[in-house]
Amino acid sequence: MFLASSKRIAALTVGARQVGMSALSVRHFSFEKAIKEMQEDAQQAVEEAGAVETEFKGWRIFHEDGSCMLELVKDLGSTKVTIKYDVQNEQEAEYDPADDEMEDGEEEDALEFEVPFEVEVEKSNSPDILTFDCMYKENASPPYEIRDISIGPEEIDEDEYMKIPTYRLSDDVNDGFHDYLQELGVDGELMDFLIQDAVNSVDSKEYKALTDKIADFIAKK
Repeated sequence: MFLASSKRIAALTVGARQVGMSALSVRHFSFEKAIKEMQEDAQQAVEEAGAVETEFKGWRIFHEDGSCMLELVKDLGSTKVTIKYDVQNEQEAEYDPADDEMEDGEEEDALEFEVPFEVEVEKSNSPDILTFDCMYKENASPPYEIRDISIGPEEIDEDEYMKIPTYRLSDDVNDGFHDYLQELGVDGELMDFLIQDAVNSVDSKEYKALTDKIADFIAKK
């Protein structure tokens, strides 16, 4: 009696293992298919977005593989302008309670997005860097606002950097600095390129690299 029960238990155990292995094989196949589809999607995105540009209207464009940071640099005589931008730092626009007050028949607007970026201005005859903390705003005019401004030396440690005062600007002063940045080439056309073309190219390239790296890792025995 005990022996028969043992055989039944053994048979059930083997059967369970067989069912488990079968299910595992199905899951493994599905996973391989998912990885392949992910790689195909990434490749298609790269082809649609195109390669990362290296120049745009006098701006030199720098992107390091494995990074989501973009740097655009432009030389204007003794002045050097640098834009620093994280292509994955898109944010939803801040909530405004006034948006809830809609007239009858009005449709709710789609959520708009904002993208922070930084502009640094250097002079060859000065040790300081003038820094603008900016925010691109979708469908706004002008297309970005200047949130803060600061100035400090190029070579500075982190503790000293935290001591540099930053100031928010009045509307009139903000408008004046907008004109200044426009003269340096930080204009709507550049913002369109940066937010649309450059972002898509870098994001697609890095996503493709990520999917390939994951697939190579999984394939290792």
